[in-house]
Amino acid sequence: MAKIAIIPARSGSKRIPKKNFLEINGKPMVSHAIDLAESTDLFDEIVVSLDSHGENLLFKSEAVALHYRPNELGKDDATTIDVIRDAITQRRYSESDLICCLYPASFLLAKERITQSLSVLE
Repeated sequence: MAKIAIIPARSGSKRIPKKNFLEINGKPMVSHAIDLAESTDLFDEIVVSLDSHGENLLFKSEAVALHYRPNELGKDDATTIDVIRDAITQRRYSESDLICCLYPASFLLAKERITQSLSVLE
C-alpha cells in the first residue's frame, strides 16, 4: 500500500488567471503545497496534475511526478473527483493505495491536519 498525494493544479481560472502558480513569498503557491506534503514525511509519491505543459518548468527541481490530464479535465466544468480519478487510472495506482488530494492552497493547513486525515483513512 502506497501513500500518494495528488495536487490538482489547473492553469485556467476565470477569476484569477494562473492562480495556482502565482508567487507567494517568492515561489508559486503550488510549490508551497508540495513543500507541505514533503514535510509530513507521509507520502511515497507526490503528483501534480497539470492541464498545461506550460507550467512544467516550475517543477524541474521539485521531487514530484507530473501528470498531464486530458484537455476536457482542464475546463471549468471538470470536477476534482474526475481529475483525481484520471490520475489514479492513468498512473495505475492500486485499490489498496491511499490517495490524498491536496489543493495548491492547502499549504495554509497545519501538517498535523494531513497526518490526522491520513490516519483516519488507514
